[in-house]
Amino acid sequence: MFRSDEMMRLMNIPDSYEFPHYMGESERVKLIGQSVDGYVVKSIGISVITALMGTRYRSMVSDSRESDEISHQLIYEANGQVAFPY
Repeated sequence: MFRSDEMMRLMNIPDSYEFPHYMGESERVKLIGQSVDGYVVKSIGISVITALMGTRYRSMVSDSRESDEISHQLIYEANGQVAFPY
């Protein structure tokens, strides 16, 4: 059986996170056991937004006949990322 601090490392919970002082070890283990790894959540979020952006782009392409119309609808951010206005 893993201790709560070991489980926190396995689940990529930052070392700076602290449980309330009144929470016992068994409660901590139970709580961590019911959580989801942060990297998994991030990966799912990236997949969802990629799918949504692809759908939005295909919609924009089918709605406009010229590529200039599409480029005017995109938002080019300073960090090089491209965003779709909703």
